[in-house]
Amino acid sequence: MDHVADGTHRRAGIPQIILAQWFNLYDMAVHAEYVGIGIYGNRSIAPEIDAVEFGAAISRLLSPSEEAEKFALKAKEIGEICRGAPGRRVRLLRFWSWLWMRTLTLEFDWERICLVWWVMTLV
Repeated sequence: MDHVADGTHRRAGIPQIILAQWFNLYDMAVHAEYVGIGIYGNRSIAPEIDAVEFGAAISRLLSPSEEAEKFALKAKEIGEICRGAPGRRVRLLRFWSWLWMRTLTLEFDWERICLVWWVMTLV
């Protein structure tokens, strides 16, 4: 179970039940389900949690089925790729370097800065 902050669901290497709680995490929950590494466990009632919906998500991941096996294989594959990629520290340094260059050239647009930071957290 995960709330997908900072892309932890991609690095885990095991299928995740995503419980989206904040505005940007809804997209990540949908993305995890689309990619096949997790199930959006509170889609119908987010940010709350429904026991029936949550239980169904657990059953989908833990039952011996072809679907559960596909989730496990895909999560393992994506996890290995993401754990081999530069981590948060490198992304943060790249972001601050990019931000510093913008301040030097007077291209300081907070909307764009927030967008770039959000995109970098997806990598």
